[in-house]
Amino acid sequence: MLAEPQLPVRRLLIVSQHRAATEALCDHLSRHGFVVALASCESAAREAASARPDVVLLDADVTGGWKPMVDALRDLIPADRIAVLASYWHADEQREAVASGIGGTLLKHLDGSALARQLRELSEPRQ
Repeated sequence: MLAEPQLPVRRLLIVSQHRAATEALCDHLSRHGFVVALASCESAAREAASARPDVVLLDADVTGGWKPMVDALRDLIPADRIAVLASYWHADEQREAVASGIGGTLLKHLDGSALARQLRELSEPRQ
């Protein structure tokens, strides 16, 4: 039996106000090769500066909205390395999000493996 190839470790910062619900996601993504840090809106910029994530997963429901949070993180991480996670995206909202330069708009009902694949793609080194 061949061993599965080892994926490179990627640093992930999850910004969410729902710590209890997010902790299970952190555990799952850790099993997919991510080193996960969790931040609230208040600590997001500080955590991004110290954790130096390869990719950020931002809950669209954060206090104050996802747009100001993207703007706050933009100086610390390229916007195309930020994915925003929402329960639902209206077409206009999704167009606006893509136009803002973020790396992706994701849906909360994605299964954990699909979410890990999407985040891994966003975290790949650019050439």
